[in-house]
Amino acid sequence: MGYLNLDKKKTTSTAKELNVLLADYHLYYQKLRNFHWNVVGHNFFDLHVKFEDMYEDAKTKIDEIAERILT
Repeated sequence: MGYLNLDKKKTTSTAKELNVLLADYHLYYQKLRNFHWNVVGHNFFDLHVKFEDMYEDAKTKIDEIAERILT
């Protein structure tokens, strides 16, 4: 594959699997955002911050996976 001289068949298979992982991470990210927006109760502030940390981490992972697919 390109300048890295990787086997096209192997990289295509890996890219397909990474696309599945990317889709799963997008769902995970959206669920975390939903939890963040809808948390209620006496632990609101702790959970609100925790869910924000988690969805920000998921967003970073999404970017890393997408970039890996393109390389």
